[in-house]
Amino acid sequence: MAIQSINFPWKEGKMLKLKQLALSFVLLLLSLAAIAQENPMGLVAGASAALVASQYDLIDRANGVYLYANKSRTVFVQLTDLRKASLENAYEQKTRNTNSFNRKQINSFAKGNYFSVINGVHFDYSKNPTTISFPFTPNGVYWGSRNENNRSLCVKSNNVATVELTGTGTPNYSYACKFSVILLHPDVDKGKKISKGRTYIGVPSKNNHFVLFFVTKNRTQGEMEAIANLWGVPKQRLIMGDGSGSSQYYGKNYRLFGNAGANSGPDNRTIPHAIVTRPGR
Repeated sequence: MAIQSINFPWKEGKMLKLKQLALSFVLLLLSLAAIAQENPMGLVAGASAALVASQYDLIDRANGVYLYANKSRTVFVQLTDLRKASLENAYEQKTRNTNSFNRKQINSFAKGNYFSVINGVHFDYSKNPTTISFPFTPNGVYWGSRNENNRSLCVKSNNVATVELTGTGTPNYSYACKFSVILLHPDVDKGKKISKGRTYIGVPSKNNHFVLFFVTKNRTQGEMEAIANLWGVPKQRLIMGDGSGSSQYYGKNYRLFGNAGANSGPDNRTIPHAIVTRPGR
């Protein structure tokens, strides 16, 4: 006599529910991945993401680049995903291989497929052409002496960014960076308590594939550190670019210009160096 198998309806129903749960979980993961791609705020801000979301709006985006602004549009925060977008130093030397640079309007650096152009290094405001007040390494070229007041941003070939104290002695890291720039340690007093234009750059603790740019119309240094910390960038992973009227964000669709001082507005300042963000293709 043939043995017939017995199907238990409750068992089939349980298996169907498990399959449905598994499918729902996969769809949830795909949905979360899509949301992160559209708005990666949570990938850098972590536990502060809800607070950041209540204070900042996503106002522009391209492949690998996301621009946020506070409600009054006086603070811009740009998230750059190095796995898709890229950073470039833009400058014009008066004489090749010398510390002499022509100062230009920031829009003159906006060429090709750019998302934004942001001011960078400090310089001698009284001169044009000007020397770079603090050293940096565009394409491996180096001027000046390294000291404890400087910090470097280095983007490695694997698209991981680091912020490092530059220390003293001969530079030995630029060969390993496909992009690098040396700016100021955030402890350096550049009118700490004066509310004016500021440009800071940082790498979040949670994700080394992102570089964040903070450009403001009028903030103190302490306020800048608080903004960066809210976005997941602690002080030890933060560097300070030139500020005052030099602080400028020239985006393809949105722009912000820093106040030259506590009681004065932007001054259309020419600058010798800028950082260009190019979106992924």
